[in-house]
Amino acid sequence: MGKNDRSGSWLVLAALVLSLGPMAGWAQAQGVEWVGTQVVERAREIRLMVGSKVVGDGTIHRIYSVSRTNGSWLYVRSSGVEGWVPSTDVVPLATAITYFSQAIRQNPNHPSGYISRALVEADLGLYPQAVSDYYLARYVDKNTIYADNNIAWILATCPNDELRTGSEAVNYAHSVNQRMGYSDAAQLDTLAAAYAESGNFNEAERWQNQALLKSPNDQELRNRLALYQQRKPLRSGPRAILSPGGLDEIKRIFQQFGIRTFAATETPKPDLLAKLKQYVEEENQKLATQIADATSSPH
Repeated sequence: MGKNDRSGSWLVLAALVLSLGPMAGWAQAQGVEWVGTQVVERAREIRLMVGSKVVGDGTIHRIYSVSRTNGSWLYVRSSGVEGWVPSTDVVPLATAITYFSQAIRQNPNHPSGYISRALVEADLGLYPQAVSDYYLARYVDKNTIYADNNIAWILATCPNDELRTGSEAVNYAHSVNQRMGYSDAAQLDTLAAAYAESGNFNEAERWQNQALLKSPNDQELRNRLALYQQRKPLRSGPRAILSPGGLDEIKRIFQQFGIRTFAATETPKPDLLAKLKQYVEEENQKLATQIADATSSPH
């Protein structure tokens, strides 16, 4: 699929989202069970439990699959991490963009909605929207570090060759970690991935070990350490291959709105930020329309 083949990308993406499981409102109305649904966390503080033990602490954003239920509790799995979580702590992936868009409309001056929506957009390979949302998060709260961290993650781990740039990812990741005193497992994990993309696996191992010191129960962090020990860089998974464009497209979009770089020191005019926000909303509405059309079509 060519990187400019937008219509094909949207159709494949719509088919992917339809395969993810029942949509939240529809599922509840129809009494469909959670089992088989893919979900994401509503907030970064999600905790996965097995008995009284925390087996996942929300350090890493994941797509979880629900394998069974017990009342309002869901047993979810993702990349070797599994445990119980209240159903109120997650949202179906198929409706997550809509859910977080509503949260943004209700509180447009809080960065968490933009960051959560961007995470899902990146899960679906929608990188122009994701980076735009990270930029908007940074604009409404210049002190948020998650936007820069997640831009670094995209630059380090995206499966699209034209988007990855290890040296820039390392710079972003170090900037974030310096602001946090190299104390957060998620940001240390990003720094390790950036070094792995740059081919410096000794540094990747070093920083991944530091991430594990901060979050010793996270199996996915251990899996990544093993990958770097094999001298292999991390790729964020097949969910990213649907990206309709690469770094050039993201830069073109930003230039269209008068934003020269991703630099945190830039303060664009409010009307340009409004245009950027409108762009994200319009692109996500295209996705919603494609899903609705695919849903109504006979199978």
